[in-house]
Amino acid sequence: MEFRHNTTFNRPSCVIFAGEYHVGSGERLIETVLGSCVAVCLWDQHHRIGGMNHFMLPGADVSLEDATGRHGLYAMELLINDMMHRGSRRSLMQAKVFGAGNVMAGVAPERSVAAANERFVRELLANEGIPIACADLGGNTGRRICFFLDTGQVKVRRLGAAEVGSVRAAEERYRSRAAATVQRPAMDVELF
Repeated sequence: MEFRHNTTFNRPSCVIFAGEYHVGSGERLIETVLGSCVAVCLWDQHHRIGGMNHFMLPGADVSLEDATGRHGLYAMELLINDMMHRGSRRSLMQAKVFGAGNVMAGVAPERSVAAANERFVRELLANEGIPIACADLGGNTGRRICFFLDTGQVKVRRLGAAEVGSVRAAEERYRSRAAATVQRPAMDVELF
């Protein structure tokens, strides 16, 4: 997560990366860049707070030792709970969902992580009773997302071919690092 000033919109910004989320209010932006990952922007008009997460994998097979924000199930739990901690309720939240672009080379669209992410996020939000106000999911490109915390507005810019290549490489590096960090806990029991 990086805090900086967005010169295009002339306001403070929080840039989130895969596995991260941010909740806030006021004149700040939350920004991210997506390929096959998904970002969910939650907005509570009544309390005028919002948050965004950025996850890489759906949530089906998350073990306790690998419960991180890179998995959709845990990422959504973190985001929803933080919004509720700040006074929101599920009944006041609406979602705006982005990403799940099929940017990984050589993967059939219907079998891709992107397709699994899209199915997962739609099902989870339906189960949580949080309506999807808008969605821009799928396709073969990445996206740059800017979420305005004072209005709930989201601006989306589709990425060009060179940018998609950079996003693909970053996702592959992140997946490799994530796979290397998953370790099984040591045994606490001595067998004799």
